Amino acid sequence: MDVSIAFGALLVVLGFVAGIINTLAGGGSNLTIPALIVLGLPAEVANATNRVGVFMQSVSGIAGFRHHNRLDTSDLVPILIPNIVGGLIGALAAAWLPSSIIKPLLLGTMLLMAFLMLVRPKTVMSDATETTKSVKNTPAAWLGLGIAGFYGGFVQAGVGSYLSPHFAAHCATTLSGEMR
Repeated sequence: MDVSIAFGALLVVLGFVAGIINTLAGGGSNLTIPALIVLGLPAEVANATNRVGVFMQSVSGIAGFRHHNRLDTSDLVPILIPNIVGGLIGALAAAWLPSSIIKPLLLGTMLLMAFLMLVRPKTVMSDATETTKSVKNTPAAWLGLGIAGFYGGFVQAGVGSYLSPHFAAHCATTLSGEMR
């Protein structure tokens, strides 16, 4: 696999842009995964390789938000448990499925996520007047976070949008109403 200097520079620029997008809102993988596939990596390898950058962006984002007191960690454990369990199951599913299935699933979910972000931005953006509910006080939200974890483990592209406090609050409100 030969990579020209221009294509390598483009990958570096895309990586920086995707890092900024992922840290602030999520969805940067919609740039990096297709670029890695165009480079010649199989879809499952591009998906897995993308996770290294996403992990580093997450660590950097957490450190920055904590440093500036912009990260509420009071609900951390109840958020992490369903996400980690769902993520592990999703990652195992992605590792088990053949490339012939992973590639169309990746493309389809990335297109769907981009479409949702463009057509229904309120799905992924929080309203400034909306109060965020605590996940530990709303156990029904665990299902939504587990599903988001599975999606993140399986595909990852755009999962940051669904792991926002807005989504957790929406899951808590919706699932609590359905379970009554």
